[in-house]
Amino acid sequence: IWHSQRQSWLWVDILEKKIFELKFSQQKQAPTEYTLPKMPSVIAEVDIDHIVVVMEGTLLRLNLSSGDHTEICDLPISDDFRTNDGGVCDNGLLWFSSMHKTSPDKYPGSIYSIDSQLKIKCHGNSIIHIANTFCWLDKHNVLISDSYLQKMYKVPFDGESLHWQNKKLFLDLSTTDAAPDGGAIDERNQLWNAQWGASRVTCYSQSGEFEEEIRLDVTQPSSCCFGGPEGRHLLITSAREGLSNNELQEYPLSGSVFCVALNVKGKCIPSFKMDN
Repeated sequence: IWHSQRQSWLWVDILEKKIFELKFSQQKQAPTEYTLPKMPSVIAEVDIDHIVVVMEGTLLRLNLSSGDHTEICDLPISDDFRTNDGGVCDNGLLWFSSMHKTSPDKYPGSIYSIDSQLKIKCHGNSIIHIANTFCWLDKHNVLISDSYLQKMYKVPFDGESLHWQNKKLFLDLSTTDAAPDGGAIDERNQLWNAQWGASRVTCYSQSGEFEEEIRLDVTQPSSCCFGGPEGRHLLITSAREGLSNNELQEYPLSGSVFCVALNVKGKCIPSFKMDN
């Protein structure tokens, strides 16, 4: 995410149980690291000092100034599952998904939301293998990918409930080596999508048509986020997970984070408002 009050990007390293923070004005310095007790997967801005973190079975509040953290509610995730991608929509609901730790192909995960009173709602149990993207095109439609199936869907949303049964196919990459992963929406309501296995971040129109792409010297881009003082810089994360020694020698930058200046401004990600 881009933390507007701190003018910094924050991103997760799920397997290493870490969160990184990099201020825009300090891009040539090493990011600040926060180590957590469990694997984090979704983060959301709360105020200038705090974020909330969706982790394995827990929602956590992290103080970015002190590094102190407090678990604030339990999540309905069994030990065989962990949380995966999510985000905050325009009305302030915090969304997250679950995926099986070892066999997501056999055991699909679920999609949930958390409101300001920390009430959790399930929007579909055992409906998606590996959920990613979570980008709102508008107040009534959200883009959610199943990275295992290599497909992205446009899902109707009425402000409170997600209507998964009425989803429509937005993007099908199942005949390619690419899997849709994390993404971001620009001011034209176009999607920028990191594509795992394809060495690129690709931009699509609202109707799913190819617009342009950013090529990268890594095979596994994992997510992207607009930020910077004018919202015109795209931060792109990548992963080393699962790569062989030969692949790491061919793509030594795997696992790196990139920043690209663009001619288009990104949409702001709302903060998560809690009543307490």
